[in-house]
Amino acid sequence: MKATANADGSITVTWSAVTGAKSYVLHYGNPGQKDGAATFMEYTTNTSYTLPANKVPDHSTGDEINFYVQSFKDTGVGTTTEDQAQYLNAGQFTGSEWSNIATATMK
Repeated sequence: MKATANADGSITVTWSAVTGAKSYVLHYGNPGQKDGAATFMEYTTNTSYTLPANKVPDHSTGDEINFYVQSFKDTGVGTTTEDQAQYLNAGQFTGSEWSNIATATMK
């Protein structure tokens, strides 16, 4: 798993496919926050996700933003990636354990 801060302020996170997974929830938090403090979520059916600059938490150059991925055998429902992630996270669905951490150092 890898997280890269892009020149336009977005962050791209990539990871390996999980056998049987139909979707993934990306967890992240404010700079320096880890695990349980990573309360923001995004949803994708791909093995990469680019977090747009307008969704990246407030930060300074050099701050580290940590990401974790969780796989699901179901797909999310909702109109936004946050809604779809919340649907899986709060519903009666069993996701994988959170992945190892990937850290983006902000430019």
